[in-house]
This record gives sequence, C-alpha cells and structure tokens, in this order.
Amino acid sequence: MSLMRAVFSPSLGRSAAGATRFATNGPRTNTVASRVYRAATRGAALLGLVLAPAGALEAQGLTGYNVFTFHDFLMQNTEVNGTLAVGGNATLSSFAVAPNVGGPRPEGVLVVGGTATLSNGQVNHGHSYFAQAPTGGATVLGSQTVGALPVDFASEYARLSALSAQYSALDTNATAKVSGNGVWFGGTNLQANVFTVDASDLIGKGHYNFYAPDDTSSIIINVKGFAGTTLFQWAGFNLCTVKTNDTQFSGCSQATTDNPGGLASRVLWNFDGVTGDAVSIFGSMTGAVLAPNVDFTLRWGQHNGDFVAANIDSQTEFYRNAFQGYVPENPQPGIVTPEPASVALVGFGALTLGLVHRRRRNRATA
Repeated sequence: MSLMRAVFSPSLGRSAAGATRFATNGPRTNTVASRVYRAATRGAALLGLVLAPAGALEAQGLTGYNVFTFHDFLMQNTEVNGTLAVGGNATLSSFAVAPNVGGPRPEGVLVVGGTATLSNGQVNHGHSYFAQAPTGGATVLGSQTVGALPVDFASEYARLSALSAQYSALDTNATAKVSGNGVWFGGTNLQANVFTVDASDLIGKGHYNFYAPDDTSSIIINVKGFAGTTLFQWAGFNLCTVKTNDTQFSGCSQATTDNPGGLASRVLWNFDGVTGDAVSIFGSMTGAVLAPNVDFTLRWGQHNGDFVAANIDSQTEFYRNAFQGYVPENPQPGIVTPEPASVALVGFGALTLGLVHRRRRNRATA
C-alpha cells in the first residue's frame, strides 16, 4: 500500500466555508519523518497538487464484495444481488447469489472458506470458490474451484479491524440532530463529515436524512453503545440537496438500489465493537456497514451498500453499492516499503526540506 498519494483534487481537504487545510488523522509531530512529509506537502503545493492519504479516493468498496463475513453466513428466502465472501460456513436456502453482477467475476461471485450448504437456489455467472465441495443440490453456474481461495480472510480481518478503529478515532466534525420521528445528519465538509451517535438515536425513528455540501462528500457515522440493540425498524433513508437549518432539509429523495455514487456509496456506518457484540436490524438500511467483530440478525427489507461483519443471519435482500467515500489512513510516514511513486515523493520532500534548511543557514551567515 502506498505511503501517500498525489492527486489533482482542489476540493480535497476544503470545508464548505472555503478554508483550505490538509486533513490529518493524528497530532502534528516534529519528527524527521513528519518534517520530510510536511516538506513534501509544501513542495507538492507549489506544483498545484494535494496530497491525499492513500486510499482516500477508494472506489472499489471496502472489500470488493457486496457482503463479506469472517465467520458464518445464513440466508433464506432472499438474495445477495452482488458478490458474497464467507470466511466460515455458508448455509443458503431458497436463495440467489450474484443475479445482477453482469457476468463472471475473477475474484469470485461466491467464496466460502468453510462448508457450503446450498439448497433450492442458484449462484449466477461464476467463478465460485469453495474450501470444500458444496452440498445441498443448488445450481452453481459457471466454473468452480475447490481448494485454494482468492481471499485471505485472516489478513482481511486485520486490515478491516484496523480500518474500523481508524474511523472510530477520527475527530467528530459534524453533529446529528434528533427531533421527533427523525434524525438529521447535516455536514459542511467537502471531504468527510464525521458523526458520532449513540445507538439509542437509531431506534424507533421513521426517517434518517442526510446532507453534505458536495455530491462526493462522505458521511461517516461512528455508532456507540450498539451491543444488544435492534436498529432501523422500518425507517426511510433520504439524501437531501438543501439544508436550511439543523432539522430542516429539502430536495430529499429516497435512497435507491443499485445506484453507484448515490447515498449508499457515500455513507458508512462504523460499528467498532468486540467479539460477541450483536445487533439486529428490522427493515431496510442504506449505507456501507463496517463491523468486523459484530454479529448481525437481519430481518425483512433490503440493505443498500457494502456489508462487513463477523456473522450474519439474514432474511434481508442485499444490493450492491460499493462504498466510494473517504478511507482514513495516517498520513505521517511510517516504517513501510513505499511504492516507487511514494519513494520519489518522499525524496522530493527531503530535497525540499534540505533546500529550506540551506536557505535558513545562508541567511544566518549573511
């Protein structure tokens, strides 16, 4: 993974008020590495570049799969319209997987790391990967591989657990307002609007309304106190284009399915929990879910967006809307092996730092 990325993006790191800043996820330090990085930032600014954290413009979703579990996945009487990766056992009945992916996928439309019991249903398109030959008599179209898997679930668990912790550590820069039967998430940042909410605010509400100042702005919601709760009972999720005040949005429209770049691609619900935490969701939900340690029971309705969890027991239909929003990464250089472009950029920063130091020394001796 690259140490940092240079992108032509004048809006990245600007607030709606127009104040330019470089978004960092930690305290400013005065180490040699951080000074080199800041020198690279200043030097890049001279070239009209903005340095973004690696992964900040990620457009492939959280995992590359519509639904991703590290352990077991149970589904009946419904379907995953996108791709599915299961680290443990998959038990699917009266189901469909990948009816809407448009063709074979090299990463696999279905990946199962444990047993695969598939009955009265169909896996579409292919390719599918199984640790053990599937049983149950369901139709599996396309080619199959039994044995080697394209997913390293242990590595993905480490990566996504760290990512969830990074989201949780982001400074909150927006406030959700609860009023009557609704919750309003109104942001002002063109890059990432970070909310922290208690799960109690997500229980029994009829509508959740979202506003951000740009159609590429991300909405990150860190949910606290969620263990043992039942959330989003038959609620509506609305993307709004005008914010009059904290609880008055207009130009609102319901989130739709299979709509890349829409609300589901911009909202992320982060459940930074511990093993054994459990959440139930009754009815529909919109936005990516990142919850690598949490078990979910899903009943009825539909989920629009990526879903990452420990275990899932589902009667909910999943639609593929890959998360395309902000992915945090500490921009301070660390002990990593940079990609060639990063090496050049850090070298450029070191050169800039050297020139600054030389100029100061010359001034001191003049």
